[in-house]
Amino acid sequence: QGVSGEGTLDRSGNFRPFTFDCQVNLRNGRVKRISYDYQAENNPPEISPALVQACQAELRNRLSPQVRLQQASLRSYFISNAEQGLRGDAVLDRNSQPFRFDCQANLRTGQITRLDYDSAGAIAELTPIFTNFQDGDRVTSNGFVVMGRTRPNARVRIEVRSSAAVLGGLIDIGNTVLLDREVIADRDGNFSVQVRRPVVVSSSTRYVVRASASLNGETRQNEIVLRPAIVQTEKSQLRGRMDKPTFPSQ
Repeated sequence: QGVSGEGTLDRSGNFRPFTFDCQVNLRNGRVKRISYDYQAENNPPEISPALVQACQAELRNRLSPQVRLQQASLRSYFISNAEQGLRGDAVLDRNSQPFRFDCQANLRTGQITRLDYDSAGAIAELTPIFTNFQDGDRVTSNGFVVMGRTRPNARVRIEVRSSAAVLGGLIDIGNTVLLDREVIADRDGNFSVQVRRPVVVSSSTRYVVRASASLNGETRQNEIVLRPAIVQTEKSQLRGRMDKPTFPSQ
């Protein structure tokens, strides 16, 4: 005789629904045949915080550190006894449009097994955005990396100039081109370049970073100014020299 229906599996506090079909020999009480399938589209009663954290971390790793999942849009689903999926909307930053994602993870290992997303629609502007620096930020004097985002496959030209301001910033001297390079943004619109260390660095040094993005005959640009993170060190050294007593030679 056969029996079929639905059941649930309680593992780590999550009830995983499945359908089953079972055939039993009524004479000896032995199971002759049994098959079952997990209902992948059924939502769990609660969304695992570990799943949300793992999916958000992977999206941030691939797209931008500012990626945030929109909690109200999240829906999880069962895949197997060990895997669970999460679908919903996310944003690249506060000013971007939401985009859809579908993430699957192994709950036992915490590893992402699949991640699909379409962030192209979230990047409404061709204008390049700097993702690891803001205007006025301090950077190491030993060279630094410029990272940004624009439309996927756009051609991006990055120019970095170093100069020193005198007379209260009215005049710039020693204008030096540290970088003038063209790269292609990847499928997610990300780009990055390494900037070499300037020959001379002082507290008045500033770096003008300009990025121009071009795609389909359209060009947009953005510019920020960075400064070396050596001001406090130089002031301390200068103060130390001024405070150090001097004695006339005998």
